[in-house]
Amino acid sequence: MRICALFLSLILAPATGWASLPNDYLYYGYYGDRLISQSGKINRDITLLQMKQKAQKNPWVIVGGDAILIARYPKLENKPLYLFDQLSAELQNLRTNIMVNFSEYGFAQLNYQVNSDLLLDGFVTLGNLDRSPLFLTVGKQYIPYGDFNKFEAEVNPLNKTIFRIDKPAVTAGIFTDDYLLRASFVDNDEYNNNAVAFSAEKRFKIRQDNWRVSAGYISNITDMTKPLRTLDISHNQVPAFDTFAIYNHKQYSLRVEITQALKNFTYTHNLGAYNIDGQYQTTLFNRRTKFSLAVSGLYNQGQIKSDPAFDKLGLFTHQFVFSIKHRLHPQVSLGFSALLGKQRTYQNQAILDLVIKV
Repeated sequence: MRICALFLSLILAPATGWASLPNDYLYYGYYGDRLISQSGKINRDITLLQMKQKAQKNPWVIVGGDAILIARYPKLENKPLYLFDQLSAELQNLRTNIMVNFSEYGFAQLNYQVNSDLLLDGFVTLGNLDRSPLFLTVGKQYIPYGDFNKFEAEVNPLNKTIFRIDKPAVTAGIFTDDYLLRASFVDNDEYNNNAVAFSAEKRFKIRQDNWRVSAGYISNITDMTKPLRTLDISHNQVPAFDTFAIYNHKQYSLRVEITQALKNFTYTHNLGAYNIDGQYQTTLFNRRTKFSLAVSGLYNQGQIKSDPAFDKLGLFTHQFVFSIKHRLHPQVSLGFSALLGKQRTYQNQAILDLVIKV
């Protein structure tokens, strides 16, 4: 009993150097100037480290979540992957986020999708950016060998649809204001196709313009996502490369990303995806509003459609997207996208989403 009591006291008591005592053991709301549900995907561990660094207090448990209501026209018989993260339900997307501060130097994080019984990610991160740029993340996470953004409404570019990987992994990294270096070991035990991934990102300014450039590599994408599992594999190991650049000038931003498999699949000699996305941010009705115009596509579209299993996924091979995101409230946003996508023939889609974050 004494050992248990000592263990609990060590966990619950704040380590020396915390900004303030954790007088709230259960907390929701803004933490480090943002909500837990706004911590993103690919770099969630880094974002949470920054939020913890900025927070005025470090409660034991921090909870949050988001609900996304989605409507589209015309309705598609098979729900295509390109519209939603992780095969979300068509009309709702209910998630919960939990962060547990077990030390000044570590936390656990869980992101769970309630309505589809899906663990999006769950990991433990060791690190303290006030003391060191080094960090370590262990658990299910989005593998950071690319950026893989999504458009302002719930429509995904094809890079993200095909190449984004969410698997158990061990990731070690170095993060500063100027650069980010990461290395990961990815455990794909279900299909016995493990991988290692590396990425390097640089942030810099030219006059008043902000730039982010990155290059990433993963040693094996075989069976790592549902679209990749459908392809007939001609190699046991298929590595992939991703590079992106993001340019910000006042209210404008431009993003370019290219993801490429480095070996051939049976039906596809050059599997790759590209995305070019331009954004403009302004104020409408005293609320922040973003406009986005993007084009996203796959290389060698004809070869990809030769694979019957891949064709049944209902993926577009090329798409144009016009998107608007309007903040109705700091925690509520309304998004609309008009999409022109090519499957067998071009097909129009209109997507409306309402996102509520707590």
